[in-house]
Amino acid sequence: MFIRGVFLKWGRIMRKKYLALLLSVIMCSSVFFTGCGRTADEPVIEEDEDEDDDEDDDRDDDEDDEDEKNAYVESIDEDTLADQIKVFVKNKKIWTVSGEMTIELDNAGYCVTDLDHNGRSEIIVMTESAYSSVTDMRIYEITEKGDAFTEAGFDYTGIQNVTSSLPPDLINFPESVAYFNRDKQASHYLIDNIFDNGNGEYGDCYCDLCYEEGVAAVYTYLSVRINQIPIPGTMEFDDEYAFYSPDGEIDEDEYYDIVGTYPGEYGTKEQYFGIYYRSSYDDLSVMNLDDSFLVSVLTDSYRVFTGEIDYSGFNDSYNDSPATGQSYGADNSDYIGFWGLCESEVEGDVTNYEIGSDYYSTLEIDYDAFITKIEYYDGKASYVWSTVLYTDDDLNPYFEITDSTILPDGVVCERYTITGINSDKDIMYVSLDLYGYDGILGGSNLTYLKDYT
Repeated sequence: MFIRGVFLKWGRIMRKKYLALLLSVIMCSSVFFTGCGRTADEPVIEEDEDEDDDEDDDRDDDEDDEDEKNAYVESIDEDTLADQIKVFVKNKKIWTVSGEMTIELDNAGYCVTDLDHNGRSEIIVMTESAYSSVTDMRIYEITEKGDAFTEAGFDYTGIQNVTSSLPPDLINFPESVAYFNRDKQASHYLIDNIFDNGNGEYGDCYCDLCYEEGVAAVYTYLSVRINQIPIPGTMEFDDEYAFYSPDGEIDEDEYYDIVGTYPGEYGTKEQYFGIYYRSSYDDLSVMNLDDSFLVSVLTDSYRVFTGEIDYSGFNDSYNDSPATGQSYGADNSDYIGFWGLCESEVEGDVTNYEIGSDYYSTLEIDYDAFITKIEYYDGKASYVWSTVLYTDDDLNPYFEITDSTILPDGVVCERYTITGINSDKDIMYVSLDLYGYDGILGGSNLTYLKDYT
């Protein structure tokens, strides 16, 4: 029996993509496919040998038509898949995420599947908000004629009082779990929806997704909600847990019973989705990718779904390095080292900083373009932020801070762009832009000295 569990605590400032790793522990011991190529629960259809009666013949023809309609396609053949991928690529402008959404979105993901195993592939497009826990999902399926695709609808059932009317966080769960309902001839995928409602309230919804006839049915069968209650006179919190099923609030023992037994008698299998990730630091869309490269990505993505290609190999090939024709840009070797803030300028007003003074900050940039920013207040480090140094369209290195717990009120993003360095390479100039929900709020010019730490 497949068992899923959750770790119920994480730091308030952890980003959602890391929460996904903490909240879901996947173990699988069942097998979904048999060696003969059918699903383990797929029924064997026996032929009717009585062909003497016309009425029986008509019934047999109807049953054959129904069997053909509901035929389970384990893997789309190579030629058919190639034709379907061409349709997606030719019409990529319809389904791709706009590259203009880099401020609103942190990440986008694309994968090809055949969720209902009807021989008509889907492309799933996923996005993740840069400033909240919300993710989104759109599904486009090839039509029966095979020359176009349609967008799927969503239907939400189950728990209604805990963030259940949102699609599962597939973008954060490329390694998931599936089972096959023999009676209804339907495939199901268990994918969590991690949420953060702000004000210390967060949790996890357990979702069962079944895609049939152009509709993605999302059934939320379990949820845990955690409230962080401030402890008076301290900077610490107590965690208050609440557990829910579709019947209402349940106790902790019932919660773990459901975690350990869902989906009952159905055997489960590991299910991998070949998600091709596009971060806001690159280009969220795929419009600028070479078509031949995109064909390769989408084809291999489907092969991850069917198990023909190992997920880790796909991930290493497409996500651990810039895509063909794309680049993180400039050589950042000039900026490697320790830097301390010595001056800031806002509309002509200049402020000087001494080591450790209020709002003094340091930047550490290593050889892998990994950057750590530390800001000081009352002589102590008030926060630490680590990320990767990327390159904008003008080949200027930059990084962003998006954690609402450490940003000023009304600010959703601080973007630091390195605009230059002196000839001795010991003075670095940085432009700071502040963004709100409606766009840029203002900014300042910062000067950092090397080894001023």
